[in-house]
Amino acid sequence: LGKLFVMSAKHEENGKTVGFVFAYIREIINHPVLTDSRILYIDDLCVLSENKGSGIGSMLMDACTNFAQRKDCSRILLDVHTFNRDAIAFYEKIGFAPRKIQMEMHMKETGEQS
Repeated sequence: LGKLFVMSAKHEENGKTVGFVFAYIREIINHPVLTDSRILYIDDLCVLSENKGSGIGSMLMDACTNFAQRKDCSRILLDVHTFNRDAIAFYEKIGFAPRKIQMEMHMKETGEQS
């Protein structure tokens, strides 16, 4: 249906996969609070550590941007862990900005006493 986007980057010489991106389109339609929209959500972007800084991440993100434009998406969203400073810097460098903070609380395992 054209709502899924998967792309890998391969090493020019040995054909080994050095990076990939997995993204999909989320559609918000007739929501009681939110405006109807189409969003490209990047679920995972990964570049092998030895290939970071070589432009692979930028190439994969450019492909995502082009896909989102072709599919009339109004924006691109992704999640990034707060401890992943390199990824945050990369995303900010290419135009992303923090929009919200997701909070979590770990629960005790079932059967464990306090």
